[in-house]
Amino acid sequence: MNSNGAPVESLYWLQYDVVENTLQPGTGSSVVSIHGSSDFQLLISSSLPITVGTHRVLIRRVADTADGLWVFVSSQQTSGLIKIDNISLREAYGNHPHITTSINRPVLSSRVNFLKDTEDISSDAYVKTAGVTTSGSDTVIFTGTQQYFGQTFTERGYEQGASVTGRVVISGTSGETIRLRIRSGGGTYEFGSRLLTVSDQPTVESFTYTFQNADHTSLTLDISSFTGNTARQVIVTQWDLRYTDQSNDLIPKYQRVGDVDTAPGDYDSLNFPMYLAFNGTNQSLKVTGMRPEVDKVFISASVRTLKADIHRAVVSYGWASAGSCQLYSRTPTGNGFASKGDNYRYAITYDTIHPSSAVMTGMAKISDNFVVLRINGEQRAVSTGDQGGGNYGDYVLRIGSQAGTSMFYDGRIYGFLLVFDNPVENIITTIERELNRKAKIHA
Repeated sequence: MNSNGAPVESLYWLQYDVVENTLQPGTGSSVVSIHGSSDFQLLISSSLPITVGTHRVLIRRVADTADGLWVFVSSQQTSGLIKIDNISLREAYGNHPHITTSINRPVLSSRVNFLKDTEDISSDAYVKTAGVTTSGSDTVIFTGTQQYFGQTFTERGYEQGASVTGRVVISGTSGETIRLRIRSGGGTYEFGSRLLTVSDQPTVESFTYTFQNADHTSLTLDISSFTGNTARQVIVTQWDLRYTDQSNDLIPKYQRVGDVDTAPGDYDSLNFPMYLAFNGTNQSLKVTGMRPEVDKVFISASVRTLKADIHRAVVSYGWASAGSCQLYSRTPTGNGFASKGDNYRYAITYDTIHPSSAVMTGMAKISDNFVVLRINGEQRAVSTGDQGGGNYGDYVLRIGSQAGTSMFYDGRIYGFLLVFDNPVENIITTIERELNRKAKIHA
């Protein structure tokens, strides 16, 4: 197969069927590879999948020579065979986000509940003081006062001003008092709680707390026996702990989460917004072959910034070369959109406390010297300073970083759209509404 004459950076879908694979372990491992004098590069790993079934992988042309694309098997197995059939190579039209190494790819998710094993309190995920026992998957038995039972979430720290909401469904002996509490771990200890009177009917109880400090490393949602109470048992189900603004009426109030350490996708996803989770350290995507040759740009993205201890790029195009632009979350507060012909110009807001969710839109035209930033459908900042001249250049588009080396985004990207044009107002509004519909950020 070959694609002579196609430009460098062209993308292709390589599809094939592994009909049979009986290779037996030997001194090495089987490798199904591509070859073509380095003309092509796999965008998933160094080798192709070889399990029985149909596979489709994305491949990029990296050189412009006469060589075609070859598929071959390199094996050190002692015996067996592998049969590959129905091999095809098709051009992948459009611009496709990709990254070669799996460790640098963001994670696709729709999880909003921090907790796990939310319907099985016998799980090791839950912590308790001495004297507390459990029965079955939902019954907590207190034997004295000032005892607690709950779950600690330690994946990341929490910013000052971040608001979280804990929720449980609880029942027990009518009239008894239980405390529902959210508390921090690491750094400056703080907590918030509310007392609730237990009913013999399952009742939804929730509590919201806003952090006063920024140095926490963990978070716990628990229930505790209150001073003066005697021994008792309560039935607690549907444990849920999430950022408060992700507890709005657009998103289900409870999300079941199972053993996600063993099965990462073990959680409810129906009606929860899908997103790419970026870790703020080394994850991003790139899009090649843009070649705009115009001086107008429009970028709109629905995002949730979890941390902005440094400026963090949502989308970056060639920044900071001539003919570049960047949509980003600012430190310590706010968001920004920057454009550059020969000169830098910025449209910036300063009033957003992160973590925060927003539909961010940046638009610019170099020759008209305007840079605009919109947040949730409203124009929030404008720059009319001289940008110099020229068009937007032929660069790699980066999603979630600047140049793949810095300003790594720490948060969630639900969707984005980039076009080298300046759409009219009703088109902008339609795009922003669609991005908000996917993210369920605001009504």
